[in-house]
Amino acid sequence: MSVITDAVYNKLKEDTKLVGTYTNGVPNKDGLLSWVGAGGTYWDPSEGKWVSNLSPAIYTYELDFSEITSSHPEYRDLRGFIVTTGHVTDTSDSAASSKTKKARTITKDIRCFYRQDLDNATPDGTFKEVEAIAERVYELFHRQPLVIPDPDDPLNYTKWQSVMVTCNGPIYIPGEQAKLLTQKIDVMVVTLQFTIQEFK
Repeated sequence: MSVITDAVYNKLKEDTKLVGTYTNGVPNKDGLLSWVGAGGTYWDPSEGKWVSNLSPAIYTYELDFSEITSSHPEYRDLRGFIVTTGHVTDTSDSAASSKTKKARTITKDIRCFYRQDLDNATPDGTFKEVEAIAERVYELFHRQPLVIPDPDDPLNYTKWQSVMVTCNGPIYIPGEQAKLLTQKIDVMVVTLQFTIQEFK
């Protein structure tokens, strides 16, 4: 994934309200998002701790929604999840550019989903679960810093600096909602716009 997508992904997966907390490297699954994977833990010598085989349901690629609603084992327990893929726009002709510094203004969508309980335990039409996820994403990014790593040196965060991050409040996408209605998946989108400058 790109360094921009990577920065957004990292900010999402490090938020305890979205992904929850851990006990001895094992997720407590007490956040707004689901966890997916084979389960179990393993000792990671590089981290010096136990690490879970599960991962939070944050995707940087498009999902096949027909698989989600099938009996595919990876998605069996999937309820709340996020999809953040490429940029909607990426403009290099930014007002923050100068003779000595490059700048880019980027627009990016973060789509938030909630799969309703197939046994109808979750009332249809309330949207409260997906709204909770989307509102948290808005709080997490709006007027908050976004750290952009240097792709040539992941430990050096000085090449790109986020100048400003703003978000549109969560909105429904009627077309996408209609497409997913038969699959009982609710969707909202939070649109990020941010400017980054290159520092040498």
